[in-house]
Amino acid sequence: MAERVITIKIKVDDKDVDKTIASVRRLESAAKSSADGGVSVLKNAISSMTGNLAADIVQNFSRYLIEAAKASYQLATSVADMAKRLDNAKARTGLSLETLAALKHEVEAAGGSFDQMQSIIAQFQKKIGDAADGSKRATADLKRLGVEPAKAVNDLDGAFREALKTIGKLPPGVARTNAAIAAFGQEGAKLLPVLDRFNGDVDEAVKRAKELGLILGQDAVNAS
Repeated sequence: MAERVITIKIKVDDKDVDKTIASVRRLESAAKSSADGGVSVLKNAISSMTGNLAADIVQNFSRYLIEAAKASYQLATSVADMAKRLDNAKARTGLSLETLAALKHEVEAAGGSFDQMQSIIAQFQKKIGDAADGSKRATADLKRLGVEPAKAVNDLDGAFREALKTIGKLPPGVARTNAAIAAFGQEGAKLLPVLDRFNGDVDEAVKRAKELGLILGQDAVNAS
C-alpha cells in the first residue's frame, strides 16, 4: 500500500501572530486546570493556531498538549513536595539544604530511602547530645571520627560531613562497619553502600547533585 504524504502550509500575518500569542496564554491557563476542564480550552487554542487543519489532527495534537501539560504540572508538584521535605528535614536535623539534597539523591540511587537517611542523622544528633552531656563513650566515638564534640553542637552539618569522610576513607571490613555503627547506631551499617557512591565526600555528592539540577536554594524552597 503506497504511503501518502500530506504537506500542510500555514500562512500567517501579524494578526495570526497575535492570535498565536493569545493561544499560548490560553494553553498556560489550561495547564493549571484539570485535564477534563482543559480540553475545550486547548482545542480552541489549537484551532486558532492551525487554521484549516483537519479536525482529527487538531484532536490528536490537543491530546498531546494535554498530556504535556499534565506532565508539567506533575513535575512542578513533585519539585514542590521535594522542597517541603528538604525544608522540614533541615529544621529537624540542622543540616544544610544542599547536604540534604545530595544525600537524598545518593541514598535513593543506592536503593534506600530518605527517611532512612534522616533516621541515621537523628542517631548522630543523639551521639553529639550524649557527648555534650558528658558521655565519655560518645565523646571518644566522635573523636575517632575526627569530630570535636564541642564544635559539633554548633555545626552539625560540618560534623556529619567529617564523620562520613572519615568512615569513607576506612578500608572495607570490620573496622569500617564498627565505625559506622558507633557513629549512627545499628542503621549505620546500611549507610556503607551509600558512602561507596561518593567515597564519603559530601562535597562530591553535592557537586553531582548540582550537575543534575537537584540542589534547591532557600529562595526556591520558600517559594514552593
